[in-house]
Amino acid sequence: MSNQEYINELIENEIATEEEIKLVCNINGTSEETLNDILYARTGYHYWSQWTGEETEDDDLMGFVD
Repeated sequence: MSNQEYINELIENEIATEEEIKLVCNINGTSEETLNDILYARTGYHYWSQWTGEETEDDDLMGFVD
């Protein structure tokens, strides 16, 4: 997923507003890591696939699955 698609998903799922995302990205840069940080701050999930329930074996190997 591109960063713009990720941003759209965060907004559409009411996880963060466009203004909140712009503020954080202006401070930290627009990257998957920054968007994951927004997701984590609002939901407790570390990355998008965890939020959607689409975790992969690779995610588990990375140590992100609790």
